[in-house]
Amino acid sequence: MTTTQLAITLPFIAAEAREAAAAVGFSTKTLDEAVAAGDLVRHYKGRKPVYLATDLAEWVASLPTEKQQSA
Repeated sequence: MTTTQLAITLPFIAAEAREAAAAVGFSTKTLDEAVAAGDLVRHYKGRKPVYLATDLAEWVASLPTEKQQSA
């Protein structure tokens, strides 16, 4: 089996919540939920939350590749 690495270049190293959410195509609420679930790390500069581009890319890459079934 061959493993393929995907390189993603984001135009920032770290971003505030709104910019981070826009960069990955999700809402800030979705980022908050991912942090609460332990799936995404939030860093802080003083009291301001920021997200690292590498953390965002890894989180998106870890999302399921199949649609979830309706309950």
